[in-house]
Amino acid sequence: MKRIIILLLNISLAANIVYGQDFITRRNGEIIKARVKKIGTREVEYNMYDNPDGPKHTLLVTDVCRITYENGNIDTFDNKDYVKTNSYSHEMTLWEQGSYDAKKYYKGSQAFYGGMASVLIFGYGWIPAIIVARTPPRYDHLNFPDPSMMDYRDYREGYMSKAFEIKKRKTWEGFGIGCAATIAVAISISAALAAGGGR
Repeated sequence: MKRIIILLLNISLAANIVYGQDFITRRNGEIIKARVKKIGTREVEYNMYDNPDGPKHTLLVTDVCRITYENGNIDTFDNKDYVKTNSYSHEMTLWEQGSYDAKKYYKGSQAFYGGMASVLIFGYGWIPAIIVARTPPRYDHLNFPDPSMMDYRDYREGYMSKAFEIKKRKTWEGFGIGCAATIAVAISISAALAAGGGR
């Protein structure tokens, strides 16, 4: 009889260990053993399961795929958060919104002038142009309209991806214009020298 009681107590204890915690599944596949405290519109607040009285941790809702609670209930989070925009007649995902905003606000001026200036290195101008084109835009050059939106991973990735694409294009536009200007100047100088030598 004692063995049965001990066995039942062990089973009960094991059940509490398994179900006495919440599981937060992130989009990247990571599973966090936690005690969920609060789910807001932007963040999930929780304590680590092995330190329930310790510091509070937060995750962006956009990083969370699913929460399995200790009672067995499950909350799932749509992988695509939607943002209203006045510029489109339909709703866009955060990634699309970020891409759209980058197209609107990121000008890539530094890349354009960098590409143009690289022409000054005669014969080797294409090397710095390649380096500029292959380097992602600096964060402080992104010119995003709302800094709080950059907290959303999908929005940030959409914005930075489009900004990088724009930077590459602007670099080569600047390089092309620089080459054309250099050739035009060289032709003008040659023509002037030829005209002067003919006198």
